[in-house]
Amino acid sequence: SHSVERHLEVAPEIYDLEIRRLVPGYDAMLAEVVAALREHLPDGPCTVLDLGAGTGALAQHVAGHFPRARLLLLDADPAMLDKARLRLGTIEERVTLRHGSFSDPLPS
Repeated sequence: SHSVERHLEVAPEIYDLEIRRLVPGYDAMLAEVVAALREHLPDGPCTVLDLGAGTGALAQHVAGHFPRARLLLLDADPAMLDKARLRLGTIEERVTLRHGSFSDPLPS
């Protein structure tokens, strides 16, 4: 099974800090994703699929800007999905977490 800790040598507990070191402009990227979604999402209910969702940082950012969106998070690392579950606990009714790989068929 995939593990961010083994792959990137970053523990899930510090991933949110380390990702900003590993990906310069990470926060600008989050804002850009929201801007792109604004151009393409319909007004009203929709579902956003977050592939490689990690700790749920992007999903949390999207949820804050799209209060009617449902979020489907897919990640191959169960430890990262545990972090996402904690992060998104206050909106759990809008969130589905799915353990899986990019090579698996996508959810319908």
